[in-house]
Amino acid sequence: MLIDQAKEVVTVLRKKYKTGLITNGKTNIQYGKIDQIGMRNDFDIIIVSEEAGVKKPDPSIFEMACTALDVRSEECIYIGDHPMNDIEGAFRAGMETIWMQANQPWQDGLTAKPLHTIDQLSKLKELL
Repeated sequence: MLIDQAKEVVTVLRKKYKTGLITNGKTNIQYGKIDQIGMRNDFDIIIVSEEAGVKKPDPSIFEMACTALDVRSEECIYIGDHPMNDIEGAFRAGMETIWMQANQPWQDGLTAKPLHTIDQLSKLKELL
């Protein structure tokens, strides 16, 4: 399901920032989902774990995104909804993070400290 206002938010952010999407899963399924919501061309890069050969939370998948975008990890802010896979993984790769509090509760023992916690994707327009 498309998160409310995702396309609009990415369009706004892309005017100011390079954008990427990192997703775990089978390549054909993930690209099928991305195509179904019509967002394949809305990101500068898309990395699917199956084709990358590594999945979140492994820091190397986040490092692949940095390389593809030609940025350093400390220049990045990763927005994700899964505390371990997204927030902890990106943090371990040296990125700042924003946690989209949705379906996954925060897990004890994580070392990541998100810059912000949001409950609606549209709030990114105010933050960034």
